Amino acid sequence: MFDIEQIHEICCDVGCHMALMPLSKMDDIHFLPRSFLSRTEELEFQTKTTSKTRKNYLAGRFVGQYLLNKHSPNNFHQSIINNNAGAPEIWSNQTKVNTTISLSHSNDWVAAIINSNGQPVGIDIEKFKVRASMFEMALFLAHEQERDWVTQNGQNAMWFYQYWTAKEALAKAYQKPLTSMKDYSFFSQLNVAKSESQRWVDNNGTHVQHFKLPCTSYIGAWAIQHG
Repeated sequence: MFDIEQIHEICCDVGCHMALMPLSKMDDIHFLPRSFLSRTEELEFQTKTTSKTRKNYLAGRFVGQYLLNKHSPNNFHQSIINNNAGAPEIWSNQTKVNTTISLSHSNDWVAAIINSNGQPVGIDIEKFKVRASMFEMALFLAHEQERDWVTQNGQNAMWFYQYWTAKEALAKAYQKPLTSMKDYSFFSQLNVAKSESQRWVDNNGTHVQHFKLPCTSYIGAWAIQHG
């Protein structure tokens, strides 16, 4: 069962609201509720073919609806529907709502962020683990200005996840492929960053903030376009 008591809200930017929920006790998809889904969401749910994708879909909509009901209550019958690029959007009575949303799933956690001011947002969460290919993965997304900096830090696991989640969150905010994030540079900000809690700004003015999940083996980042 989904339980709002398990939802963790985290403070973020003006107009933004973020929430996290653990999924570790939700292994049997047949016992998860679907009554909160709209008809369009139910049809979208039916296209999911595995227990994992179905659970992630339901959990993402549950947390997203929690935030919408709490912080955007004036729009009735709100649905979270994926657009042609696969990014979630808010619709109410067949009209796209100004509020923006982003969702992320990683193993036993789901995260959602909304922005009631209509500024594009993105969120990413990842389970922390050492990867043999961390340096190559980071370099693959590196802007030309970042390459030396990535070379110096790419084998550091904490640094890698800060960098990777920042690029993933950017990709979702821009609704562009992750591979295109090499066009955006954090270098001027990251070379003075001291911890995972410091805010970073890319060369397009988009802000990224890292956050810690209640489970310390996870790290996350959210992004918001300003201006």
